Amino acid sequence: MIEKIKRNLVWRYTCIIFAVSALVFISCDSVYHYVVQHTLEENLFDYLYEECHEAEDSKGISEKVHSYEVDSKMIQSFSYWVLNGKVIHAAQPDGLVGAEFMKKVKNWPYPNMEIQYIKIREQHEVWNFAAVSGDFRLQGQKGKVIVAMNLTPIEDFSENYRQYGLLILLMICILSYFIARNLANRAISPIVKMYNNQKEFVSNASHELKTPLGVLMAYSELVEAKCGKNEDINVIKAEIKNMSALIENLLILSRLDNQKSQEEAVDLDVGAKVKEIVAKFNQIAMDRKFPIEEKIENNLKVKISPIDFQRVMNILLENALKYTPKNKKIAVTLEHKNKKINIAVKDEGVGIKEKDLPHIFERFYRADASHNRKVSGYGLGLSIAWKIVEKYHGQISVISQVGQGSTFCVEFPAD
Repeated sequence: MIEKIKRNLVWRYTCIIFAVSALVFISCDSVYHYVVQHTLEENLFDYLYEECHEAEDSKGISEKVHSYEVDSKMIQSFSYWVLNGKVIHAAQPDGLVGAEFMKKVKNWPYPNMEIQYIKIREQHEVWNFAAVSGDFRLQGQKGKVIVAMNLTPIEDFSENYRQYGLLILLMICILSYFIARNLANRAISPIVKMYNNQKEFVSNASHELKTPLGVLMAYSELVEAKCGKNEDINVIKAEIKNMSALIENLLILSRLDNQKSQEEAVDLDVGAKVKEIVAKFNQIAMDRKFPIEEKIENNLKVKISPIDFQRVMNILLENALKYTPKNKKIAVTLEHKNKKINIAVKDEGVGIKEKDLPHIFERFYRADASHNRKVSGYGLGLSIAWKIVEKYHGQISVISQVGQGSTFCVEFPAD
């Protein structure tokens, strides 16, 4: 249980730390793009405004083209003045970029004052530009100014940021796991301490109570021998037996918790063992007018202690007998399926409410206690069964419906 809580805490802390880191990364990326976009728009429109005024103030048509002999990725901005389908002035990068833009500006297809994003490819090279156009008037004629800004360095930076950011996020994910483990250990340490103290108290108290209960049983038998049998002594002896059974169960749980069980695992023929246990319980079942049906495969083996296996089967069959009325059925099946040894104990008893199902393997938990007041027990049997099955790397589960019965399923790894 403690390990399960710890795993849940580690998982949650890891998710929280990673989610916060991812949110910071995405936020930084979004803020960066927002600032760049806003700055780009301002600079681009300011540049267009300046070029339009310069074109209107120019002396006339010169059809001059200035090409910058620099790497196209390094140039910051350039412009074109177009009048009557002719480029009357241009300041552009050389090479492919200048040639491609010259083709576009002679018949500019985009509306004015709307930013266009243009990508130019040459083999493995990619250039990214933002361009916008506006009108100007020169010597009574209407012309168009087109300005462009180079976005390639910005896009390259963004791409590198994302790549390195993803790598950093991966490292943060790994680091967050170790941070989460440390936080989980700190958070759960008071619970672990309390749980260990509780286990130690239960173990010590159980050992200490065995002696006085033995003395009480001896004296009750002595009184019975002197005075003869009577109802009061029978009640005392019955309560002593109940308390002794409770203490024995607590000691079993204590040994399982501390992994101090003395029983050694063997290659157990579980088919033969189930038949033996069912035969014993059939005597009780026949008195209540329902036999225990069995469907058991032979020659199935599990690496388990015979005593532990018998404890699990006893607990499941005792529960089935407790909660199954007369003239109903109990069925036990054993089969090899999906590389597992599957055992199922099915009854037609009172069933378990849905709200109780998640808790029935907890210690001292009894489903619908008010309904089952006449049924003896302390709610330890199923928790013992769960611990034993877990000890041998198996699984135990239950399917139940009120009024129709319950099916307890146990899976062990096939030997």
